[in-house]
Amino acid sequence: MWWILAFVAAVVLLLCWPTRTRRFLFELSQAGRAVAARDWNLFAQHSARAREAATRLKPGPAAHFYTADLDFLCGQAAYLQGRFDEAVPLLEHAIEGYERSNDCQKAIRISVVRNQLGDLRYDQSDLGQAEREFRSAAQTISYGLDPAMSIFSLQRLADVLLEQQRFDDAREIVHQCMEFERKLLTEALAKEGKSLSECIVKSMSAPDLALANRDFVQAEQLFQEKVNHWNGMAAKPDNIDVTRYQFHLATAQRELGRIGESLETLRRACQTAERDFGLHHPRVARARQRLERAEQSAAGAQAT
Repeated sequence: MWWILAFVAAVVLLLCWPTRTRRFLFELSQAGRAVAARDWNLFAQHSARAREAATRLKPGPAAHFYTADLDFLCGQAAYLQGRFDEAVPLLEHAIEGYERSNDCQKAIRISVVRNQLGDLRYDQSDLGQAEREFRSAAQTISYGLDPAMSIFSLQRLADVLLEQQRFDDAREIVHQCMEFERKLLTEALAKEGKSLSECIVKSMSAPDLALANRDFVQAEQLFQEKVNHWNGMAAKPDNIDVTRYQFHLATAQRELGRIGESLETLRRACQTAERDFGLHHPRVARARQRLERAEQSAAGAQAT
């Protein structure tokens, strides 16, 4: 019987032995959990161990993909802490790593990193560079690869175009978002034996379309609904950015001549940014700058 036990022990040891790749992936997953929990001390420990384990990986395309995942995670952590000077080279290096890999997921990963860079440039008020990153993210990934990610990238692009008041360009992108939304919903309903005509559908991009069409009455109503909905959620998905909805809501209110309500919305956007990003994040500074400019403009209008 001893030889059976020895054989079982050998198999267990073989399956569970901490190989270089397993060790790296374990530390990477733990670092990812630390980022989700915003536990930066724990993240520093696991990311350092993952970085050390990465040096022991067998060179090749797979190693490029794994280390790119680590660079992206570290770049994301730096972004969330407002350390943009650290985040940019890490995110750019992650793109290089994915491009050198042959993994079937590399296009999706590159699109995700481009979106993160777009958010970063947006927070720096570099709307031109933010537009280029989001446009590149949308071009990198196709509807067939990841429909949800494709829609997400286009929505981010539309946000930036709307902020630049390029309404015609934004409308074109929003229409593409809505087309993809309908296609995705049609495919999902078909699997259940239903059709789109049987359902009442409310597009997630409808508020953006109203703003792009300069229908400020409808834009205010729809963005207010969106803000109320997501602010009432105890936990929001990572891709939900309430501050942007509040910025668009404030724009609609301003265009309707309701300056006081627009200023109050921007004050709440500052509070939202502080809650979601922390007091010292550049998103907070950007929200405060928008509020200050709006207050100065309102004061100037009253003086005249």
